[in-house]
Amino acid sequence: MLDLLEARAATSDDEVLLAHGLDESKMGEGRAPTTEELDSAIPGRPIFINDRGLHYVVCSSACLAFLGIDPASNETGRFDEASAGEVRAALGSRMTIEQRRNFLRGAATHMAEQGFTSVHAIEGGTLSDDRDIPILLGESSSLPISVCLYWNTTETAAVEEAGLSRMGGDIFVDGSLGARTALLSRPYADDPSTSGRQFLTEDEMAGLIQDAEKRGIQISFHAIGDRAIEIALAAFSAAAAGSDLRHRIEHFGLAGPEQIDRAHALGLIISTQPSFAYLRGGPGSVYERRLGADRAARAYGLRALAESGVAVAAGTDAPVTPPDPLLGIAACAGHPTESERIDVETGLDWFTRGGAYAGGEEAERGLLEPGMIADLVLLDGDLHSIEPTEAGELGIELTVSRGRIVAGRRAEAVGTAMTRR
Repeated sequence: MLDLLEARAATSDDEVLLAHGLDESKMGEGRAPTTEELDSAIPGRPIFINDRGLHYVVCSSACLAFLGIDPASNETGRFDEASAGEVRAALGSRMTIEQRRNFLRGAATHMAEQGFTSVHAIEGGTLSDDRDIPILLGESSSLPISVCLYWNTTETAAVEEAGLSRMGGDIFVDGSLGARTALLSRPYADDPSTSGRQFLTEDEMAGLIQDAEKRGIQISFHAIGDRAIEIALAAFSAAAAGSDLRHRIEHFGLAGPEQIDRAHALGLIISTQPSFAYLRGGPGSVYERRLGADRAARAYGLRALAESGVAVAAGTDAPVTPPDPLLGIAACAGHPTESERIDVETGLDWFTRGGAYAGGEEAERGLLEPGMIADLVLLDGDLHSIEPTEAGELGIELTVSRGRIVAGRRAEAVGTAMTRR
């Protein structure tokens, strides 16, 4: 990893080297690099590294100085969860408006090329920067895809004042499995000293839910571990939340059958990421090391969700996994636990109609029917005539969003032909 950073430093004149995707479970050392190691490899260069799950960051001492943080205050250069958000905000404050616009446009263009016509974007708060919210609102009509915005904040009044009807997505009840901060009912298999971390109490959650309901705002919480899911379900029940706003739980990674049934009874949307288990599960995986074989086999299970009747929206949690819906559909059929696999048709439904329903947009998008917005993707093969796990290998011929050709291998040729007509 240090070699990659050195190579980038030698060819880049960026004021700060930004890196993403650090996965300490795959490092030979089993940990993130320290500030001392970063400083030794690339002396005097500001280096800012996000872990793959956006739950912590690591900075060189030059980066800390650039951000106005005393390097002596954090000798390892690592900042977890909420403190990571504060460091990201400090970095964001150094970015210009145009840089922010370029990042957002670049992300939207890339997702159109991957076959997305619309996305649910969890922005602001500890994951990015609240200053992105007005920029995204101002740019949304000119982007190649539609954006259903969730402001990742706990400030319900600010969400209402901005004219938004959705909030959260990654309001943390707990953390991640990789960082051993997802909240479990039993200790981690590879570190019995911890069962994870809890960031919100049931009462705090219930208060947020009630406040959101009063303002007509849909709210979503991040809960991965079975204990965190229990706290979230209890909070929604205590808040007597109504189902008309379609509140959400993001991830729902280690839910048991009884918890799934309760989520269904409460009218909650479950937002799941099939690629998580597909890319991170199975024998010898980080999930198995963290949880042990039995718990890992049930991680991010899909079959019970599909059979329960609960409303499900599938996504990628990009950039945590690649922003690739076809890979996600392949993951539905390729869950490492055979009994948790679902068919391509169900996966396709979760990535299309399910997403539209979760955003309250099922009357206008999510299906190819008369009267719907013209959102569609032309693939270079038939999802139903190939091996299900090969779905991720299909190419994007055309992406059409709101009736406009916005990406794809044939976009220029088809666009030219339509103009000539």
